[in-house]
Amino acid sequence: MIDFEEYRNSENQSFFNDVSEFWESAGVATLAKPLDFLYSPSLMYNTGYHLNDVGTTLHTQKLIELLRESDEIAQLLEVK
Repeated sequence: MIDFEEYRNSENQSFFNDVSEFWESAGVATLAKPLDFLYSPSLMYNTGYHLNDVGTTLHTQKLIELLRESDEIAQLLEVK
């Protein structure tokens, strides 16, 4: 998602925290917080939801790093 300055104010911070807490309370494991996946407008392709090629590469690298660090993923790999 595009990183709008408004997302960083306390009201929106509270909303994003509520989203994280909702999934946590439902027992859903997540790799990161919603705010960890906000990207600069310069990394967007044609909307606030589509990354350009540079943004896609950065996002993919971030996901790979998070997956490598994830205890849940490590446990799944041990089962096989």
